[in-house]
Amino acid sequence: MDTNGMDMTSVFAPLYWGTAISLVLCGVTVLQAYIYFPHPSDRKMIQIIAGCMVVFDFASTTLVVQSVYYYLVPHFGSLLPLKSLTPQLSVDCLFSTIITLISQLYFAAQLHFMTDSDNFSWWAPILVSFLAIVSFVFGVGGHFLSSLM
Repeated sequence: MDTNGMDMTSVFAPLYWGTAISLVLCGVTVLQAYIYFPHPSDRKMIQIIAGCMVVFDFASTTLVVQSVYYYLVPHFGSLLPLKSLTPQLSVDCLFSTIITLISQLYFAAQLHFMTDSDNFSWWAPILVSFLAIVSFVFGVGGHFLSSLM
């Protein structure tokens, strides 16, 4: 290791490994879509939701890769760009919030359809839906607050 330069391992190692894992998981999503979409047996709305999730996941991964490129290639060795998020990472946070909302509301719908309505089991889907919406509101609010700063 060169002792004359700054050791940026603690800054860029998590960014690198997080991006690598994100790329692998995006590949898993694409593989699942490749297996699912040729012969789907679900309702049209479920197919549309699944398609949106694949597109959002791919877009999210693309935005993360663009941000890693920004930090590591044109601004290599400079600490100044690390003081703020790139616009791509900011939009990625918004995409992640939307992906989370969709998946949590789908989970709540599955809870509703799979539980017995006579057994006061209605509270679980309502609680999950409420917390999903609260999480979405705070996620979007955080996104707009960070864009103002």
